[in-house]
Amino acid sequence: MNKLNVILVMIAVLLLLSSCEDNKVRIAISKGIGSANYEMYGRFIQNIDKEIEVVNLHGLSVEAALLELKSCSGLVLSGGPDVHPVHYGKDYDTSRCSIDLYRDSLEFALIKESDKMNLPTLAICRGAQIINVAYGGTLIVDIPEDTDSEIPHQIPNEDTYHDINIYDGSKLSKISDSQYGVVNSNHHQSVDKLAEIFKVNAITNDGIIEGFEFKNKSNRFFMAVQWHPERMENDSRLSYPLAESFVDAAKRYKKEK
Repeated sequence: MNKLNVILVMIAVLLLLSSCEDNKVRIAISKGIGSANYEMYGRFIQNIDKEIEVVNLHGLSVEAALLELKSCSGLVLSGGPDVHPVHYGKDYDTSRCSIDLYRDSLEFALIKESDKMNLPTLAICRGAQIINVAYGGTLIVDIPEDTDSEIPHQIPNEDTYHDINIYDGSKLSKISDSQYGVVNSNHHQSVDKLAEIFKVNAITNDGIIEGFEFKNKSNRFFMAVQWHPERMENDSRLSYPLAESFVDAAKRYKKEK
């Protein structure tokens, strides 16, 4: 084989590799590194399809994170510290919050851009809280102090578990094929006033909102849950099916782009 043929073969291989890379589904996670718990989000997604490229956005500048998001077909808003209460009209109440201003700035920008992109989105725990705030909702600052709930939603150093009731006819009920379930829980805040664009799809016996979805945007995959499906057993109807539906939506989004 002469030098020209060798060069042509090398070019063809590079083009093929580039094409394969372009066809890979990329899913962004607002924070997917930093501890064993954060790394579970990526495994949760790749448990459905190990070929998916998981893109951690935490640590990037907001501008760089938005640029990465443009090449992705799905967004996971992960759990973490509290949203600064200034964003929902309770700026006086910071003493009961654990705040990360960088994450607030990053995730509000990601939510805005994902809305423009009509991007499939899965919001988990803090993720559900911040996206509710981003669309005009508010939060309960501290469930034990601010409500009459007798259900423990958070205990030190581990998850607790409680029942939830799932609204019949909701997208969540269709995904999980359930109207009832047991979920893990590790949060002291939750949705108070739900943003007008959303509707509740799951609730606890104490009235705390555990899940919500869009009222009308049936052409976009979106699911917000207060529990941590990435830390539950795969055989739970409120874990694996959520990841599977989200990944399927991301693959369809990639094909239709």
